[in-house]
Amino acid sequence: MNINKDDNIKNKTCPYCQANIKSDANIIICELCGTSHHKECWDENKGCTTYGCSNNPNTDSKDETTFGSIDIGNQTIDEIERDLETEREKAKDTVNCPKCNIPIDKNSYFCNHCGFYLKEDTSKKGKEQFEKEYQKRYKEKAAFSQRRLLITTGSILILTALVIITFYFSYKAIYDYFSSDKYQEQQEIKSFVSDWEKAWESKDINKYQKLLDKDYIYYDKNGKKINYQGKIKRIKYTFDKYEYIEIDVSDIKIEKSLDNPNYINVTFNQRYKSDKFEETGIKTLRLYRSDDTENQWKIFREYFEESE
Repeated sequence: MNINKDDNIKNKTCPYCQANIKSDANIIICELCGTSHHKECWDENKGCTTYGCSNNPNTDSKDETTFGSIDIGNQTIDEIERDLETEREKAKDTVNCPKCNIPIDKNSYFCNHCGFYLKEDTSKKGKEQFEKEYQKRYKEKAAFSQRRLLITTGSILILTALVIITFYFSYKAIYDYFSSDKYQEQQEIKSFVSDWEKAWESKDINKYQKLLDKDYIYYDKNGKKINYQGKIKRIKYTFDKYEYIEIDVSDIKIEKSLDNPNYINVTFNQRYKSDKFEETGIKTLRLYRSDDTENQWKIFREYFEESE
């Protein structure tokens, strides 16, 4: 900065050339120590000549208060002080470059003097922290995924085992049931009832006759007894008289005798219909088998209870 008034000059002799500083000369005042210099002396010395001043190029190190030189020109002391205060305020927002030690903006990423990357250390630390956090979360996620996979796989295996076991025992139970003597016997009885029904509807007296035991007795709805011969005679008359006969059998119940397994009661709902007669009721056939019947089921008792 240039100044022309000698009453504003701290020292009237330039410490560099030891010559008097004239009032109209271009001077530079060091903002740190206040020493006045000819401008050309300041430029030639490349800074202040005062020993120990941070603006002295021969000073080994510069502290945080280094602001550089100010060309005062024709400014007054007040103007100079304002400029110095402005420089000090700017200095608060500066830091010394860790490489070249020159003040630069503290928010800078690069030193505009030597090009040093100020955020390098911070960036490396941040990257290391990021890598550590990433590895930690990756391991946690991998462990969670592995546990979930194990749980899912275990659950599937358990469910599969349960399904197989359930299927096996269900199949075995069904197989055992259908293979049992009881089931086979029930199917045999139902087949017998079906043959009895068909003999009626086809009006086949010979087929019907083969289903009766020689000791057969029929109890009609009035409680009257009819033996084998009487039943055959009545049935033959019915077959000859009626044009058609329909028998509907439903809700079959089979009850085996506890005293003798060769006796079975078969009860079912019967709907009898022909061209001349119709009735509904509960029919009971008491079946018997032995060596005398060649181990074939025969009807030796028959009951009918008419529905109201």
